Amino acid sequence: MKIEQENIAKRIKQLREELGLSQLAFAEMVGAKAKINVSQWETARAIPNYVQLIEIALLCNTTIDWIITGIGDRYASIIVKEMEERFAHLEAKTKEVENENANLRTQLANKLVSYSLVSEPKSDYTKKKNKR
Repeated sequence: MKIEQENIAKRIKQLREELGLSQLAFAEMVGAKAKINVSQWETARAIPNYVQLIEIALLCNTTIDWIITGIGDRYASIIVKEMEERFAHLEAKTKEVENENANLRTQLANKLVSYSLVSEPKSDYTKKKNKR
């Protein structure tokens, strides 16, 4: 897949402007050495390194994939929300299974107790006493 530097540049500029940051402030926040780095990113003369892409994505609540390709969810919070919903569903299922297991253990324990009351093995003392 060919990286389209001009589109990356547009997206980085869009993100910075949405935050209302100057190039200098943006550079400082994403770990760039100077304002010139951001200027080069926004004019498609350079691409941020991977660490800087991570910082940009975190700062702007987006994903590296979206910055590079423009594909996928723009906002990382959408992805996080979907993951939280999946996690909540899994937690609910886990609780159901735990409750079912507890019920089965209780039923098993009750059966074992009733079985031991019905067919309680005779102790050695009882056996000896009956032989006399």
